[in-house]
Amino acid sequence: MAGCTSPDDPGSSTQPGPGGDQPSEVDFAKQPELVWTAAITDIQPGERFLSPHRMAAMYEVADAYEVDGTVIAAVREGPSVRLVGLNGDDGALRWNVALELEIPDQPQPASDDPTLLVPVPQETTGITEVTCAAASLDGALPCVISVFDTEAQTRTASIHYFTLSEGDVVETVTADHADAVRVVDDTILTAGWAPEREDQDISGTITIARGTVADPAADWIREYPIAGICFGSGDGFTLGAFGGFVHFSSVSTVFVDADTGEPVVDGELSSISELSADRFIGTRCEPSQLSPQQSPDRIAIVGDGTGQLLHEHPGLHSWNEPRIRTASDAPYIASYSVFDTSTGEETWRLPAGDTSQVVAVTGETLIAFHDSVDERQTVGYDLHTGDERWRVRGDDFYQYEGADGTRVLGRGGADMNMVSAFDAASGEIVWSLEVPDGANLRIVSAGLLVATHEEIRYYAFD
Repeated sequence: MAGCTSPDDPGSSTQPGPGGDQPSEVDFAKQPELVWTAAITDIQPGERFLSPHRMAAMYEVADAYEVDGTVIAAVREGPSVRLVGLNGDDGALRWNVALELEIPDQPQPASDDPTLLVPVPQETTGITEVTCAAASLDGALPCVISVFDTEAQTRTASIHYFTLSEGDVVETVTADHADAVRVVDDTILTAGWAPEREDQDISGTITIARGTVADPAADWIREYPIAGICFGSGDGFTLGAFGGFVHFSSVSTVFVDADTGEPVVDGELSSISELSADRFIGTRCEPSQLSPQQSPDRIAIVGDGTGQLLHEHPGLHSWNEPRIRTASDAPYIASYSVFDTSTGEETWRLPAGDTSQVVAVTGETLIAFHDSVDERQTVGYDLHTGDERWRVRGDDFYQYEGADGTRVLGRGGADMNMVSAFDAASGEIVWSLEVPDGANLRIVSAGLLVATHEEIRYYAFD
């Protein structure tokens, strides 16, 4: 196991976690073989593995991912968590550290001289949470460690840099605005969401900063007011970057120029994603023309690498589907229509069905779910013509996991315990692998990480 997996983006159908970018070199031609298993009983008896992402961990999601040959996971410890690093080659424990947030001393009047302020150590009655980046910088992994004080109803956060080799903290920087952290080349991106009121999580402020290890706001830090037009829940967050852009999604999406922090698109967005090396696609929200209390009107937008909008489709929305090894000039999808990327003209339409969802584009195949009262079916369409190439029952392919341009990885089975590689052109099963019931799956550079509360498994493709 080598290389760096960046699972940051939740366009992937895996559980929310610190990254969704699938490694570009992955190949699903051969069935992966089990290399090692790490059991929670050998690391923290009586506890359980969790995601190193605080929102996923809050929902007790088990997860793990790889950074430069080290597998990162969290472990439940009472109301808080620990962070563990496993050797990617054999699963051996490299380190297991408690997460401690340094609360700065607060100046208070001295008892013998009220005019003299003295530093007083602060205590917290809170819950410790962690969200780690999906890449390292100079051998250290940045993680946002935060404490939610259950009495004061306040949250304090800082970025801790853990060495991948030993788990030692080599730098700690206060960053109260941060929910998430991401490494892009040699810079640090941080972002977070603050609701306007404790009982109102729709409007508020998103803060994004770009900087260095020592100062996460060295380049810039900006606040972006959110009116709540998109009606998002805020129950999750994603920090991403592509081309010359940075985006953060929570109750709404902020999409900005990476160099300046200036917003790229006017208005409020519900989503944004990379369409190709020089294109993006997203959804803009506008207040409903019928009533402010109704869901907003949505407009699918397509823009280029300069931020200029090329096409707009009122009433439609983007899917943010991953595009794996697909030509840069391949058609794009908004709602149930497929459009020519140059002209913005509709070329064909998907059958809407009872409920349909576009889940991925890989090579020349568009993959969609069609749900009815009776069952789910997964369908592969020719991206250019709309011809149906294959159809698979949901029992065999209920959840999309990844693709390599030639094959598609899907999850199915009565207990979601079968992972299968399907030929993207024909829908035929290339291989199937049984995994533990309800396990979470991550595609890494040379295999699969499969995590449950009880164990983490690594399967290698060669």
